[in-house]
Amino acid sequence: MQTNIRHVLGLVLFIVGLLLGQAVAVATFWPDLEANLFDQSLAVEEKLDTLRCPVLLTRGETGEISAEFSNALDRPISFFIRARISEGDIVAMRESQELLELEVGETAVRRWDVAPGDAVYGSLVMARVTRLRRAPLPAGDQSCGILVLPFRGISGQVVLVVAILLSLGGMVAGALLWAQGKRPLRARNRSQAITMSFITGLIILDVIVSLAGLWALGLFILVVTFLLLGAMLDRILPRR
Repeated sequence: MQTNIRHVLGLVLFIVGLLLGQAVAVATFWPDLEANLFDQSLAVEEKLDTLRCPVLLTRGETGEISAEFSNALDRPISFFIRARISEGDIVAMRESQELLELEVGETAVRRWDVAPGDAVYGSLVMARVTRLRRAPLPAGDQSCGILVLPFRGISGQVVLVVAILLSLGGMVAGALLWAQGKRPLRARNRSQAITMSFITGLIILDVIVSLAGLWALGLFILVVTFLLLGAMLDRILPRR
């Protein structure tokens, strides 16, 4: 009886941890996916990979996006940079533009504040930062999205870290508890344990690639994970 309880509790913990991990991944890549369609008024030739944005904001919290610009040429250069941020509506946005002058080898960082009031539909802040073309530098830009959570009193960064830790803790503890309830592990149970370990690795990978802004890959891993989970549950759960 105690063995069966461990088995069931372990499976529940593992699934809860998995779903929490997938929620973190979705909360990370879905805003970037939406923001990719924001303000596509200018054709650009390269991505501005130095754009950094918070993943989550809570009510009452002010966040900051930033972008780094460098001069790798052998002469001073100047170019315009432009930041556009949603302003509470799908079509409304505020714009900031400035002329940036950089000496040879110089690097400059520009920052812009964002707040929950900027969110479209009350839940998604979208931003796009553009470096306008100035020969020999091509035009470059990048977008990002920030999910606004419906509560206050704690920062979005803390929520993100706690959610990741709870997800990993739930999956690892659940898998270990399930394995204890299944001892001694026979060939079929060993196969299921390997599947659990593989799914845990996929969740970790999904969170990492989503945090890196690779939303297409994150979405693909999400689908693969759910397919593996379905196959695993089909083998683990008793059939009538």
